[in-house]
Amino acid sequence: MLNLRFEGTARLRAALQPSKTVSALVRALGRAGARVERRAKQNVTGGNPLYVRTSRLKSSIQTVVDHTRLLARVGTNVIYGPVHEFGAMIVPKVARALHFPVSARGQRVNPATWKGAWATVQKVEIPERPWLRPAYKDSRDEIIEDFRQALERNLKP
Repeated sequence: MLNLRFEGTARLRAALQPSKTVSALVRALGRAGARVERRAKQNVTGGNPLYVRTSRLKSSIQTVVDHTRLLARVGTNVIYGPVHEFGAMIVPKVARALHFPVSARGQRVNPATWKGAWATVQKVEIPERPWLRPAYKDSRDEIIEDFRQALERNLKP
């Protein structure tokens, strides 16, 4: 989950008491979250090394804006989202090794009836395939400019 947050929110709210300014910041947060969300969805499917079979990760990416804390969250509730973003290591819990069928990319097999090759390994390392952090990085300058304009428009006397 990626958080976009204004630091020093209490001081900012005290200085910007007019609800018009706070509303403008909330709208800018929503636009920022939507921008990152859109790019994250493009990253998941467009040329990224992620293999897309069901588009479940893409369709689960969403933005939630917390108006009271001036916070926008962009992320997913799909369990393998962070695995792709940060990588992971799979190790056996009970057995001494992992044992699994080896099939063509994305092909599902029934281990009980599988007649093909099997792999036995001590661990499986899933490499990092970031999709959310690059979306924020690519959007950062536009987000900053959007907030600058929102503040400029609403702080004029």
